[in-house]
Amino acid sequence: MSRNELRFARDDVHEPKTIHFEASDASMALILAHRQAPDWPAELLRDDNKVCSIKRKLVNHSEIWIIAG
Repeated sequence: MSRNELRFARDDVHEPKTIHFEASDASMALILAHRQAPDWPAELLRDDNKVCSIKRKLVNHSEIWIIAG
């Protein structure tokens, strides 16, 4: 298992927040982000290296995840 972090930055509504977790792949990050802060973009780090940025977006009445490197 790898050490992972979801880092949520300060914005107009939220104070900064970091969630630490262990997981074998990045899918757990999407689950945690959905539970902890579904309307707040985050950066995913694995073993202190940035993996990607994630955010949810409403598209045609459905929510999708946008994942950027």
